Amino acid sequence: MTSDSGLPPLPEALERIDQQVNAKMSDYASDDVVYERLVEFNVLYGRLLAALESAYTGSARSFQVATAQMFALSRSAAAISRMPDPRGGTAGLVFEPIFSV
Repeated sequence: MTSDSGLPPLPEALERIDQQVNAKMSDYASDDVVYERLVEFNVLYGRLLAALESAYTGSARSFQVATAQMFALSRSAAAISRMPDPRGGTAGLVFEPIFSV
């Protein structure tokens, strides 16, 4: 069965997620726990991008590092998506890579 878009339907659990869309870091106060978790997420995201670039340019070890970082990023994203957002629903993921902290 497909949806009107021609894509398979989302699992029921995903349809119930009330996550903020197009969120930005600036949507959250810097002393908010959501903001802190988003900083951690974006540091991981930046490291993943760097490892993928390194793997693409020939470093086999970087591919292993990137794979581990994908799992860490997934866990971080899952935790953030369960955090309440001050505007309602749950916090949205922000993809604003931070390459150094």
